[in-house]
Amino acid sequence: MLQEYKESIEYINKVIELDEDNIDIIHYKFLGDSYQALENYSEAVKAYRKYLNREPNDISVLNSLLDCYSYIENWLEAIDCTNILLKLEPENSRLYYNLGIYYYKIKEYVKAISSFNQAIRIRPVYIKAYSRKCEIYLLLERYTPAVEICEKALKIEPENIKFYLMLGHALIGRKSYHEAINVMADAIKIDPDCSEAYEIWGKSCLFLEDYLNGKNLLEKSIQLDKNNANAHYLLGIYYQYENKHDLAVDE
Repeated sequence: MLQEYKESIEYINKVIELDEDNIDIIHYKFLGDSYQALENYSEAVKAYRKYLNREPNDISVLNSLLDCYSYIENWLEAIDCTNILLKLEPENSRLYYNLGIYYYKIKEYVKAISSFNQAIRIRPVYIKAYSRKCEIYLLLERYTPAVEICEKALKIEPENIKFYLMLGHALIGRKSYHEAINVMADAIKIDPDCSEAYEIWGKSCLFLEDYLNGKNLLEKSIQLDKNNANAHYLLGIYYQYENKHDLAVDE
């Protein structure tokens, strides 16, 4: 199959050399598709752009161009391309979701949140958009809106463990430690082997100065996932409190 794409590229380039001014523009689409199949995204972009110079509203080719920008992580061009597509498909929730991702990549968090809001407006059960919004709020330490998003998401998917965990982190962020413990107890009912749930519960206990329970929960977290770096770090804090400095260093 790869050889066929190479042969297609060679043939189309010869046709273009012979009479580029009068060539059927579909050749540029085929050329872009072939380059994309071979993961030569820069050349694919050039071909798609030449096609779009004559057919600027071709949604299929715009989407192919957008895929290429994503692959080469050219987020600014991806944003421009997505905005063109949104003029053609203003109620496409997926496009708004992807636009939010691109803004997130360049740390334009306000615009990212606005894009995710649009995706949710169009598709109120767009759970991935809720998740991305919450991640940004946690990153910005805006814990109250993060809590609100998690609570809305859990009404849509009541057993989505990811939102329980993000809710736990947000509650700790706003110092609602008892609430965080209650949420983690519910999370463990859904997934008894969730290391992060025990970690968050243990962290809450440490903040409440319930050191023994905190220690036991963190040890349980590490037992479930030996690579849980946060649990190791928190357990080290406990050992420092106990003046067990040698154990603290190990953690």
